[in-house]
Amino acid sequence: MAEGLPTLILFGIAMAAASFSSGMLPLTLTLTKSHLRLISTLGMGVLVGTSLIVIIPEGIETLYSITSRHKRSDHDQDSDDSDDEDDHSSYNPHAYVGLALIAGFILMYLIDTLPPIIAARTNPSKPSYITLSSLGNNTTTPDPDAPSSPTSHPLQPYTNSSPSSSSFSTTLGLVIHSLADGIALGASSTSSNLSLSFIIFLAILLHKAPASFALSSVLLKSGLSKRAARIHLLIFSLAAPAGALATWVVVSILGGVDDKAKMAWWTGMLLLFSGGTFL
Repeated sequence: MAEGLPTLILFGIAMAAASFSSGMLPLTLTLTKSHLRLISTLGMGVLVGTSLIVIIPEGIETLYSITSRHKRSDHDQDSDDSDDEDDHSSYNPHAYVGLALIAGFILMYLIDTLPPIIAARTNPSKPSYITLSSLGNNTTTPDPDAPSSPTSHPLQPYTNSSPSSSSFSTTLGLVIHSLADGIALGASSTSSNLSLSFIIFLAILLHKAPASFALSSVLLKSGLSKRAARIHLLIFSLAAPAGALATWVVVSILGGVDDKAKMAWWTGMLLLFSGGTFL
């Protein structure tokens, strides 16, 4: 368990640095809308593919390993205690698999849909919330020196809308997404499977790079200063590593160091939960 912490910290530092560097590119580099859409689609495809091929199967295998561990323990001890045998046989991971997946999916669905609804109700005449799905589809690199107009860009807020409120809502949505991304990395670090952690790290990295680039572009286009945009970008870049470390700590506390079955259960559930959020 503890041996996975140094690797997790290393991955977290690399992820934060790469995410922040990608977000700084709009200040010096110009990409067309089609190029950004291609990069964003590639990142989302890698993340979904990793979830279906690696994360979800690994979570299911981890949960079912508890059943096999119970059976081996019963066979070795050859116990006559029928109550203990009933407790072991009553463990059925089928329900936990579906519960974790749907919980992760519903959480991310609510994160995507609720903020625009809340923003529209609180200020119906001045909608300033930018949906997360629009980051990869409608974003171009802005020219900070060019004059802006209310209709010059699909993501441009209305002129009577506060840039700070629009920027805050956009950054908040992406930060919550990044925290959920970190759950997968943190859960994988509690196991001894280093290759699993590395694959998840690469998938999240490819997903966060275009998101960081798009976030900076949207913040600059909304009228935020470069210094303020860097602060928003830094918070976004640190969100996934923070989520990974928090997950590692929670699993350590809830799972316990000596209870391998309980640790495996929490690891499997969090892997499946993160797989649901990616879907």
